[in-house]
Amino acid sequence: MKRSDSQLIPRNGHTLRAILVARISGGQRQKEASLEDQLDHGKSVVQELYPGPSEFEVLSTTGKGERKDRPELKELDGFIRSRKFDVLVAEDLGRIIRGAEAVKICGLAVDHGVRVISPNDCIDTADESWEEDVISACRDHVGHNAHTSKRIKKKLMNRFIKYGGAPGRPIWGYIIPPDAKTYNDWRKDPNATEIYIAWFEKLLLHGNCSDIADWLNAKKVPPGPYAENDRWDGRMVRRVTANSLLKGMPARGQKHTIKQHEYGRRIAVKNPHGPTYFECTHLAHVPTELFDTVNAKLIEQNRGLGRKTVDGDDPRYRVLKKRTRWPGQHILCGVCGRFMYWGGHGQNEHMMCAGVREYACWNTATFDGVVAGAKLIQSFLSVVESLSGYDEAFLAAIQKTVSERSGHRTERLQIAEQNVKKYQRELTNLMDGVARMGFCDALESRVRETETELKQATALRDRIVNEPITVPELPEIEALKAVARRVTDLGFKDLEFCQTMKSLIPKLMIFPYRPRDGGHVVQRAVLSIDLAPLAGDAEFILDGKLTAEQVVDLFDPPQRIQFLGSIVALKHHAKTEREIARELGITQPVVQRAAALHRKMVESGSDDAYESLLEPPDDDCKRAVHLHHRYEFRPLDGYPQVPPELK
Repeated sequence: MKRSDSQLIPRNGHTLRAILVARISGGQRQKEASLEDQLDHGKSVVQELYPGPSEFEVLSTTGKGERKDRPELKELDGFIRSRKFDVLVAEDLGRIIRGAEAVKICGLAVDHGVRVISPNDCIDTADESWEEDVISACRDHVGHNAHTSKRIKKKLMNRFIKYGGAPGRPIWGYIIPPDAKTYNDWRKDPNATEIYIAWFEKLLLHGNCSDIADWLNAKKVPPGPYAENDRWDGRMVRRVTANSLLKGMPARGQKHTIKQHEYGRRIAVKNPHGPTYFECTHLAHVPTELFDTVNAKLIEQNRGLGRKTVDGDDPRYRVLKKRTRWPGQHILCGVCGRFMYWGGHGQNEHMMCAGVREYACWNTATFDGVVAGAKLIQSFLSVVESLSGYDEAFLAAIQKTVSERSGHRTERLQIAEQNVKKYQRELTNLMDGVARMGFCDALESRVRETETELKQATALRDRIVNEPITVPELPEIEALKAVARRVTDLGFKDLEFCQTMKSLIPKLMIFPYRPRDGGHVVQRAVLSIDLAPLAGDAEFILDGKLTAEQVVDLFDPPQRIQFLGSIVALKHHAKTEREIARELGITQPVVQRAAALHRKMVESGSDDAYESLLEPPDDDCKRAVHLHHRYEFRPLDGYPQVPPELK
């Protein structure tokens, strides 16, 4: 390795502080032990250059090296700008990030007095030629990735064209022998042919994929071995209908990946050159003529029904579905546990439960997402602005947390390491079982469970490893308020704003309500607020200490509820309904309805004009999805939740 003769000198004069970066992509063949090897290598490099006492800040992650939106990169940027560290060590620059972005990170480190050492790339920013070396290393890393990608794609396509190799995942109606390696080894299920023929003939008559889904579910036809849902729906029927495997012509290359350079993410898009086909007539369930006729009809039938363009351009062109404006991808339905989506009942600005679209939830009420977002932010800021200072009891609890965390860190890390190794052994044993006996439902389910447990255990281990060695100072209340104001000024479409709000409001759930005297169903939000992320490095000190729960109405009440308090007060002064209406500037029927509502509130013993709904109302015929023949209430695990006033 080329290394400068310049010695490392600690900023503080006594202890060297180093940042160690380790990363694996997360492929099936990559092991967590590789992260430990990288960290050990980095520590040995530091110890060679500085024999004195050292402290290490570890960034050990699993993720794609091209991704620019990885959270650890933001964390690394903060470490560098803090000017508290002396050296940054990564086995090679690709462990930090692949591409020219590494040049920017190295330059930032040099500007802030942090020396960067990458032993495998022979890079040391103490050398005068470091910038040239970094650019050369970045070129090599990008070139290696591109070459490997082309080689693998070419190899798999050649196998497909030559003898039907590299087969895709099967759909329903095919039998895959355990030793099958090509499409020629597959067999079609003869019992499925009759159903597929009837399927296509029905589509030829009426072209309704949702009706076909109902028919398949009624016949208890399974959706396929790799389907995420256990029931057919219209979109699933349309996808399978377009699969050319059904006419004995499996395809490869219908899509290809392109790189989004802004985020370093690769996305799949339609291949402009079209797919490549392999003829396999023994797998045909449907005659070619019937297959082509039905798909041509569906394409023509659905033409022009997609998202409308704005000035000739698609406003969501190559934007990830999960990258949406806040509070999208954040609010959950308290009835079924699914996300609230934009576009409720055809209104772009309104939000509706995703379960309603799937006929799996009865909570059909929508709300204005923009207005709701403003109300939620206002509620959040009211909690922040209400903070006045830390009392003695709070400071004592903080001191206790710091002492316990510091004293138990070694023990917690040891337990976390044991759990990671335990799940690694279990996963290895399961994969050995798969190699011997092949996949079965029980093994596949257990593999997925173990992978999830391993990921959670690894994340916990990494959090403990990344805990600050020195305890940061507790931030002032005014500093927390300033950070909160800066975040809320970013705007609902800003990615940083969306990510930060999810950490500041870890639980955001809506529940349906209705006035006690009847009327439209409305939504209320329950916010669980945690202000610890505002503290930056001191977040772990405030973890679970600065929390609050708020209830926010996501609607504007009608006049009878808006003026209810004033109407009741004036009635106590023996004023007539006509006098009350004239004084408040409302109509007399509004006063009458408010009085009737108040009587219902007194009868129920509640001071709330609204009551929570635990089941769909029978008299709301306009949005009665629960009366549809496709409806089946299917809440996610742990749902429905109980509204806060009923707990």
